[in-house]
Amino acid sequence: MRRGTLGLIQAVQQARVGSNLLLLVDQFEELFRIHPRADESEDQAGAFVRLILEASAQRELPIYVLLTMRLDYLGDCVRIQGLTEAINRGQYLIPNLNREQRRAVITGPIELRGARITPPLLHRLLNDVDDDTSQLTTLQHALMRTWDYWQANRSSDDEPLGLGHYEAIGTLEHALEKHADEAFAELADRHSERIAETIFKRLTEKGADRREVRHPTTL
Repeated sequence: MRRGTLGLIQAVQQARVGSNLLLLVDQFEELFRIHPRADESEDQAGAFVRLILEASAQRELPIYVLLTMRLDYLGDCVRIQGLTEAINRGQYLIPNLNREQRRAVITGPIELRGARITPPLLHRLLNDVDDDTSQLTTLQHALMRTWDYWQANRSSDDEPLGLGHYEAIGTLEHALEKHADEAFAELADRHSERIAETIFKRLTEKGADRREVRHPTTL
């Protein structure tokens, strides 16, 4: 696929895919969140985009491309020729979840595993998330931590997930930092802590627009 803009099309032809092919590129904004000094340069990002643009534009093979990305990175698409035009032809903005949809997000996975959640905890979670959709990933992490704590500390198999389990992991506000502190505390010695500190400081940095960008580096 590195030979040219038709590389993806040629790869599909050689693989003799006998049906429709859907290429899903999740978290597409990662293309713009990598520091320009990193190995994944803007030239490589442009080459990648040209591959999928050519594949989606041609009509001989049934190749379909679906990109998902954060709305605040939509303006960055103008940096790559032809990308904005392609997005304009097939753009769909996902609306914010309403309260009932957020309720389903919380209860669905729990019920799927045959467990229950108490009404007070469900009400607390809905209020903690409110209308801020940027908190959905934090909610996912907090629910995972609550589930793990509940499994390890429940008094019986039929005990539901309750407020006590949620508060024990730090709630939505502190669950992530509490988890990080626990991981840091598991390190064997001060030498390991210094290594972890150095690695974490190298993971991201502020870009020119003050947004955090990923900073891949060698170890």
